[in-house]
Amino acid sequence: LPIWPTVNKLRTSLFRYYLVCTIQTNRVDKAQEFFQKFASEIQNQPEWKDWFQLPFLPTPDSNPTFATYFSRQWADTFLVSLHNFLSVLFQCLPVPNILNFEAECQKISLLQEENEALRQKLFALQAEAYRLRKEEEETVQHKLPTYVSNMDRLRDRKS
Repeated sequence: LPIWPTVNKLRTSLFRYYLVCTIQTNRVDKAQEFFQKFASEIQNQPEWKDWFQLPFLPTPDSNPTFATYFSRQWADTFLVSLHNFLSVLFQCLPVPNILNFEAECQKISLLQEENEALRQKLFALQAEAYRLRKEEEETVQHKLPTYVSNMDRLRDRKS
């Protein structure tokens, strides 16, 4: 994948940024802890060979090998690069479900309102259908049988 070289560079820079911060805050113990933890992973990488001496240098910020990493410009550039990379990465990822919670609640609320409106419409239509059936039944009950209604016509013919 073309992204891996970028990820590896950012990872290396992040580690270096961490080490610089440990030295700047007088936490040499954290720098030594870092090297104990990651020594097996980074000791054979040429870009790390000089870094193992960092915790033991009296003024690493003036050492030509490390001076760049102690500059505000390098730190700012790294942080902007990391921020941009993460922004692009997060834009490509789907939104986590927990962040959709409010939108899902709103959608559910709208669906519930729509359901209630449809339920009311159904009840109104059922009531109308019931009324029409009752009306039809009453009309059928009051309607004269065919032979009775034809009797008038028969009488008309006889005359």
